[in-house]
Amino acid sequence: MNGLKFYLNKQGLVCLIFFLVMGYVAYVSLSLLKNSPQGALSDSGFLEAIDENYFQGVNYFNSKPGGTRLKLHAEEASILDKGNRVVFFSPKGQAETKAGQIFDYQGRKGLYLKANEYLMLEQDVDVTSVNMKLKSQMAEYFANKEKVVANGEVKSWALDARTKDRIRIFGDHMEWFVRQDSGEFTGHVDGTIKRQRAFEESVDFKCDFLKFNLLKSWIGLDGHVYLKKQDLTATSLHGEIFLENYNKKLKYYTLFDDVKVTEKLMVGGKPLVRRALSERLEGFMAENKVILTGSPKVFQETDTIKGNVIILRPDTEVVEVDDATTNFILK
Repeated sequence: MNGLKFYLNKQGLVCLIFFLVMGYVAYVSLSLLKNSPQGALSDSGFLEAIDENYFQGVNYFNSKPGGTRLKLHAEEASILDKGNRVVFFSPKGQAETKAGQIFDYQGRKGLYLKANEYLMLEQDVDVTSVNMKLKSQMAEYFANKEKVVANGEVKSWALDARTKDRIRIFGDHMEWFVRQDSGEFTGHVDGTIKRQRAFEESVDFKCDFLKFNLLKSWIGLDGHVYLKKQDLTATSLHGEIFLENYNKKLKYYTLFDDVKVTEKLMVGGKPLVRRALSERLEGFMAENKVILTGSPKVFQETDTIKGNVIILRPDTEVVEVDDATTNFILK
């Protein structure tokens, strides 16, 4: 009898251990299925590997009727997720917007997401259109928005279609709407505007934030604005440049809010530094003059000149003053 009881207790213990092991295995299996990546389960419920295909010497095309087009060549490529995600090495290609604008691009690495119509390029990125050339360390192209975003040592060179001005703008970050030929730069922005004719004066500028619209021949400057034209330098909080007005009797550039001017002159063979303060400055290239308004003051040698409107002309010590009651000229 004692032997039978011992046998039954032993069998119960074995059954208990068996059921505990089976329960643990079931729990682990359910946990793995629950935590598996999205898309890793097939319709039948079984796990399947994400497909990947590797190719060399790839030519890739993607287009939509009436939409954007993309063509690309790469030395190597990995096509993932049934063709929805493509990783390129040494990509080089061309994109076309809905309106027909075309730009070429290249980089050392690239990623394309087909469903989002999104292209990213990294390392030694080069993008070129008819009126714009761009270099950076990283660039993204959002085809649906026809927008290019660049980061890291962004360098651009543009040509104004109306004025033929050559515009160089460097910065840390850029956003460019290809169709509107407009966008913005941020972070350590500096640039130069050069005229088509070599003898015409160029303008250098710096700021924290810049907007541009080449279709309107306009540039807007904000934050620690610095502008230099020959021997005249000026700083302010905000500014604008109107590219189309260079040879017109209209203001070519405007600075406003806390304007400070420094100008180096040579008078009678002697150097002279002229300084000025105002709330607004307007530069007229065609008439070679600068107009100061908003409580302007000019400091020239031992003289302090005040008035409602003060006009400065480069390369001469002449100062024209309008004090609302009297017009006079100081030499």
